[in-house]
Formats: sequence, structure tokens, C-alpha cells
Amino acid sequence: MRSAELLTEDLRQHALRGCGLPADGQGHNLIDEKLAARAGIFSAVMFTIILVGQSILHPEYSQVSELIGALPSYSNGWIQIVSTAITGAAMFVFALGLFGTPLKGFGARTGPVLLAVAAVGIILSGLVPSQRMSSAYVHTPGHAVGAIIAFLVEPVGLILCSLAFFRSPGFRKAALKVLSAGLVTAALSIALILFAVPEDGPLHAYQGLIQRLIVLLWLMAVVCISGRLLDVSRRSDRQA
Repeated sequence: MRSAELLTEDLRQHALRGCGLPADGQGHNLIDEKLAARAGIFSAVMFTIILVGQSILHPEYSQVSELIGALPSYSNGWIQIVSTAITGAAMFVFALGLFGTPLKGFGARTGPVLLAVAAVGIILSGLVPSQRMSSAYVHTPGHAVGAIIAFLVEPVGLILCSLAFFRSPGFRKAALKVLSAGLVTAALSIALILFAVPEDGPLHAYQGLIQRLIVLLWLMAVVCISGRLLDVSRRSDRQA
């Protein structure tokens, strides 16, 4: 009888691991995947709504030629500052939840850690916003450092996560999408930093557009991963 109970528990643990979820000796999840997933979805939805709303409130603001970091220098700029900081914090929770999921293969741990580092960059860029000087705005050192961290580290984090997803059954469906987002955002981030942000850069007139494409792909990848987290969590609940 005892052997049968041990066998049943072993099969249950195996089922949980097969879904890509950690479990303790009692079969309980050690990481709240639902919270991590909801944090990821919340960050994407909230940041998008605030960004669009702020852009509409300032018709003089150019979404093509001006960076998102310029919005805090306009009236009611504190809204964008708070939004960016909260987005970074939610992204950090999301990354921690993903880190606690037993992914397999190369990048299984490094990927989520880099996404957490990128989230810290978002928080820093939000808390130390750019400032308006006369008719122009300048990036403060803190904002520049935070933005560079976010836009250079995030693509690498997505690429490494995608490599782990290919070998993790619960996340395999998201692997190719996340890999594509990582590769494209990597190329766009390099173009943004080298050719768009510098005032004499050939793409300077389109820096805002390039940055928005990066953010869009980034947020879509986060929502995609969050969907997989919710899915494997639901499977775990049904099997429990």
C-alpha cells in the first residue's frame, strides 16, 4: 500500500515537471506562476495605455522623431515617470517568476536573469527622466544608463529564454516567437543607439519610431511568455 502511494506521488511530481513547473515534496508549486504571468501582462497593457494616452494629450509631441523618454519633460510628465517605474517593477516580478520555472537547456537561468536586469534598467530610466532645456530636452546620465541597459540586455535575455523554451515542453510553442522578437529587437536596438539617437545619425529623424517598434516587440514577447506561464499553471491545477 505504501509503495502504491509513493508511486502515485512520483507520477504526480513527474507530471508537474513535465508541464515545466517546480513542486515541493507535497506537490505544491514553489513559484506563483500566475502572479508572474499577470505581472507581465499588466506591465504590457498599462504601459501601452499610458503611452498612447500621453501621446494624445500632447499633439506637439512627435511619436516618430521623439523618444518615449521625452514625455516626462512635457506637462503631466510625472504620469509617464510613474508608469515606467511601475512597468519595470512588474517586469521584474515577471522575470523572477520565469526564473523559478525549471526550464531546460542553455539559457534556462541566464535568460530570466537578464530580463530581470533589463527590468532594473527600465526602473532606472523611469526614475531618472530626461529634462527639458529651453525648447529641447536632454537625457540625464541616469536615464541614459538605464535605457542602454534595458535596450541592450533585453534582446539577449529573450534570445536565451527562447533557446531554453525549445527544450521545455510547456513553453515550446512560444520559442520561435520569442526568438524572433529577440533577434529583431537586437538589430533595432543597435540601430537605435548607433544611428538614431545621435543628433547627426542618419536615422535620427526616426528614433521615436524605431524605439516604439522595439518596445512593441518586447511587450508582445512578454505577453506571449505570460500566456505560456498561465497555461502550464492551469494544467498543473487540473492534474493536482
